[in-house]
Amino acid sequence: MLEKIKLPPLGVWFWTHYALIYDVLLRLRPYTAMLDEIVDGLGLERAELVLDAGCGSGNLTRRLLNRGYRVHAVDSSPGMLQRAAAKCPEADPQTQNLDQSLPCAQGTYAGITCSNVLYSLPNPRKTLVDFHRILKPGGCLIISNPGRQFSMRKVLERHWQDQKWSGRLQFLAQVPGLLLLTAFNLILLRRQQADRFFFPGAEQLRQLFQETGFEKVEVRSTYAGQGWLVSARKPESRFGRGLS
Repeated sequence: MLEKIKLPPLGVWFWTHYALIYDVLLRLRPYTAMLDEIVDGLGLERAELVLDAGCGSGNLTRRLLNRGYRVHAVDSSPGMLQRAAAKCPEADPQTQNLDQSLPCAQGTYAGITCSNVLYSLPNPRKTLVDFHRILKPGGCLIISNPGRQFSMRKVLERHWQDQKWSGRLQFLAQVPGLLLLTAFNLILLRRQQADRFFFPGAEQLRQLFQETGFEKVEVRSTYAGQGWLVSARKPESRFGRGLS
């Protein structure tokens, strides 16, 4: 058996250039449907405080704000933050590495969202423990994460199938950007194959959330069947299984 190639971590250059073409995803119905699922899943009262952890270019942040939530947005990529700030100035996106403890008090947020970020973190368990700490009792965490067999081709096929002819013509006009996006995704998948990225299955995700103190853990398919959506809550009682 061949040894797996040791690939270096992706740096600022990768994420900065990924940010330049990332919003091509907004043209794809499976992607926007996933964002809507995340927002709908929170089920919080208007004006509750939500953290969008790993906000990227601000697509999910914008939807949370439109729903009436107060939102704090953080990301580690300057390129992504620049785009998020342009879309969501009221969220005042800030630089934050999610592999480090967030500088906020226990029980700060009623909800946390984390869309397609967990896979890239060096220690997802540590990050989830910190999310648990900063959630209010009863607070909701919703994350999406690519599946182990993620295929951008299948996402594109689902979008194509769901479109009428006018939508398909618009799709064809986006092909150059989609090809670039696919190239970046292939790099990410190569990291997964080298065990640098975390692409778990449904049961592994459920177990991880339970082990880090969450309850009412639900895992379902999203993103045209190419990802997982996990919703969970911090126990209401201090006698629950929480770690904080």
